Amino acid sequence: MKHPRKVFMVSLTVLLLIAAAVMILTSSAANTGWAEGLGMGAILFICGFIPIYYVFKLRKEQQRDQDETC
Repeated sequence: MKHPRKVFMVSLTVLLLIAAAVMILTSSAANTGWAEGLGMGAILFICGFIPIYYVFKLRKEQQRDQDETC
């Protein structure tokens, strides 16, 4: 079984890269400024972080339960 912390860190890294790319691309689009790009990146990060953290907690609890039964 994969370690929950390792999967969480990989997911968080991918989320940060995607949010940064969206922030840069939104900021560089015509008629938009850095504030719009920052806002879009922040919203995307928050909306992605919540399910990633929830799944991490579930996996951590599942691993703890499996360790107790063995």
